[in-house]
Amino acid sequence: IALSVSTPKHLHKINLLESATFDEETDFNFLLKMALEEIAFLPFGYLIDQWRWGVFDGRTPPDKYNS
Repeated sequence: IALSVSTPKHLHKINLLESATFDEETDFNFLLKMALEEIAFLPFGYLIDQWRWGVFDGRTPPDKYNS
């Protein structure tokens, strides 16, 4: 739902976007932007999860939490 309310078509429909063109190039650019926002987070999220897993299973002792 969050992705569908941020589309240019929806924003134009609720009068938050004054002018918009609805063609394949616009759709492609919007989808590429959304994909790049998600892809950029993946390595960071993976590293954070690795750290958390290390804490939970005891591989990372409390004195190493900030190193």
